[in-house]
Amino acid sequence: MKLGYKVSDYFNVELAPSDLFGELNLGTLKKIIANGGKQKINTDNDFGVSIEATVAQRNLFIQNKLNPKIPFPHSYLTFQVNGNLDLQCLEDALGEVIDTHEGLRTRFQMEKGKVFLKTVIKENCPIIEVSCETDDLNSELHKLSKSFDYSKVPLIRLTFIRLSNNKKYLHFEMPHIISDGESLKIIVQQVIRVYGGYKLSVQKQFRTFLKLAEIYRGSNQYKLDEEFWIMQLKKFDGFQRESIKAKSEDRFRGTHVVLNLKSSLAESVINFSEANKISKYKIFTLSLAILINRVYGESSVAIMSPVSNRFERSMADVVGLLSNVIPLFFNINPDQNIKCWIKDSFLHIDRSLKHQKYPFENIIKAWTSSDNKLDSLMKFFLGYHIHDEKYLLEKTELILHQPVRYYEDMPLSLAITDTGERFILRVSSNRHSLSSDQLNNVAQEYLSILGLITGRDLDLNLKMFDLISSDISLV
Repeated sequence: MKLGYKVSDYFNVELAPSDLFGELNLGTLKKIIANGGKQKINTDNDFGVSIEATVAQRNLFIQNKLNPKIPFPHSYLTFQVNGNLDLQCLEDALGEVIDTHEGLRTRFQMEKGKVFLKTVIKENCPIIEVSCETDDLNSELHKLSKSFDYSKVPLIRLTFIRLSNNKKYLHFEMPHIISDGESLKIIVQQVIRVYGGYKLSVQKQFRTFLKLAEIYRGSNQYKLDEEFWIMQLKKFDGFQRESIKAKSEDRFRGTHVVLNLKSSLAESVINFSEANKISKYKIFTLSLAILINRVYGESSVAIMSPVSNRFERSMADVVGLLSNVIPLFFNINPDQNIKCWIKDSFLHIDRSLKHQKYPFENIIKAWTSSDNKLDSLMKFFLGYHIHDEKYLLEKTELILHQPVRYYEDMPLSLAITDTGERFILRVSSNRHSLSSDQLNNVAQEYLSILGLITGRDLDLNLKMFDLISSDISLV
């Protein structure tokens, strides 16, 4: 499998799984490279050729067809603009980035029950300019956010917003079907570089990722990953509390809380991470597991966690839905020593991350094929994102802003944004699961748990968290 990656990187040639796992020798390899492999990557002749969508993309396409007016799930990045912008220059920069990435010139269509991606050669994306009558950015963004027509390109919008108080913002928005958290960050960084006069080099494309994924599915590692996740699912009993069923039109309506961690708590998290040589991501994840136990009374907990799925250097700047999701499982026994539980939990996270390439859709299939309900596995979600606090467009500052969002389909979802200067916490729920007041209480309890884990002597048992006075319990 590594050989396939190297040949793709250095010779721009794909080795088919039959080549990799057949009787391949140096002579045969030389001929394959000389002939350009099964299909060369990034050739102009590929424009307009239909490629079958991934399972995740197909599911999102169908969801869009069933709920065509709902702008969810989307990827967003919003920046406050301090200074002046040349909007035409910015639009030209975005156009060059779109030209560079096939994923930004891709539309979707269904043929004979299958969903296909089709790439066009070139497409413009005019910047939308909006002057608002209020200074409520959250409300204005909610009014501006619209769903996309997946049959049309480009599937990206850039809006320049001027509020009534003259504050200015740039808002990037894309549907999740062609983007993940890393993709939008890549686009913003490249737009800024092109705006400053930098010329982009030829990029690897989403189709490269699809071909590497095909190689992976034929590998021994795929089999090992499958065995690991099947074993993990067998150990998990499933959540006992059933989700409240929403009317179809209310399914995606969400409640949200966005706040910055206080400097003292942020410092405590950083110090704990450095002192114990563990990632901040793990600290935030374990705190959520404790929260779920306290609020929902579940002793066996599963947290859905996104992973970037960009393993090869050549995939670092690819735009598209590359990310995967893995479930992380935790057992919480109040009588267990906290240090031991944390150690065991960290080891489990490390083991799980070694098998993170296995498609989440396959994990779901394995879970539901045993007569389990999907929502007995998928209830809780945590994303950890690293972003720069600010960018410079020549002399103009773009400062990251986290607006409130209005859509969510999970009972409880947390997102941590780490800018290097602050931690931003977003707590979300679909509205039929938690009210706004309940969600505020959940957010505060999560911060209390985080403070206990990172700021106290941990030579106690998990009953220590009973010290937190809870204003919410759904047990």
